[in-house]
Amino acid sequence: MFISIVICTYNRADFLFNALGKLTKILLDENDFELIVVDNNSSDNTRKVVDEFSGVNYFKEARQGLSYARNLGYRVANGEWVAYLDDDAYVKENWFERLIDTIKKYNYDAFGGVYLPWYRQGKKSWYLDEYASNTAWMCFSEVVTLENDFFSGGNCVYRRSLLEEVGGFPPNIGMSGGIVSYGEEVFVQTVARKKGAVIGFDPHLIIYHYASPGKQTLRWFFTSSMARGRDYWMQPGHDVTGLKLIFLLAISPLYFFKVLLANLKRLICSEFSWVNVSVSLIQNVGFQYSRLRAGVIRYFESIT
Repeated sequence: MFISIVICTYNRADFLFNALGKLTKILLDENDFELIVVDNNSSDNTRKVVDEFSGVNYFKEARQGLSYARNLGYRVANGEWVAYLDDDAYVKENWFERLIDTIKKYNYDAFGGVYLPWYRQGKKSWYLDEYASNTAWMCFSEVVTLENDFFSGGNCVYRRSLLEEVGGFPPNIGMSGGIVSYGEEVFVQTVARKKGAVIGFDPHLIIYHYASPGKQTLRWFFTSSMARGRDYWMQPGHDVTGLKLIFLLAISPLYFFKVLLANLKRLICSEFSWVNVSVSLIQNVGFQYSRLRAGVIRYFESIT
């Protein structure tokens, strides 16, 4: 088999240098792969960084947006499989070996892995590693087939033919320059499942993802939860109806109190501080408010 490893990047030349340096080091004795960097219209010295590594294929996507960059990545790829990595992440030493092993042993059309945090400038005393990892909700010890869950996009592998079949990633959602947006990976996996694709998750396929100081603030938790709520309606099957909006309005307080009770329990057990409780409540309020607001807007646009 032949693997195309795609890193999409935007104005993160220093992080890209770190990512490529560690990746090329573990791939020294491998043959069946190609490395692709898709520059999403960067204004820094991204091209110069790529040129420092022999054998890395450089492509530029002028249309701003991570989905555009990922789509170009699989279209120029030569591999049967396309693996996506974030530019501010680096892989565990056995990442490629594990990737090949999972492809060979399991009949998956796509699968994802774990991301754990790494800190360049340290972390705040209240900040928990679980805030920058998917292990809190993807708590599996062995490789599993995902029936309803979704893997994350910073560490994932797709059959190239599957991406072609579903039409790639939707460019109207996903990170775009400084705009925070989510859900393009969930969209692809949802459509893929409807077409009969088998989706998996390997908890031993591990990368380390940068947890910046900017994401260690209450403001970031609110901003990101608002974005998730807004983008909720962009997913297949999430059509807006008046009945759905009334239902969401009714159950939102129940969700809030459920989150509050769960967090107070962790506070009593000394797992949480009051700041951590605030983070959870901010996330809940931001998501529920933004989802309702976006839903109401879309509903009235649909009937006018």
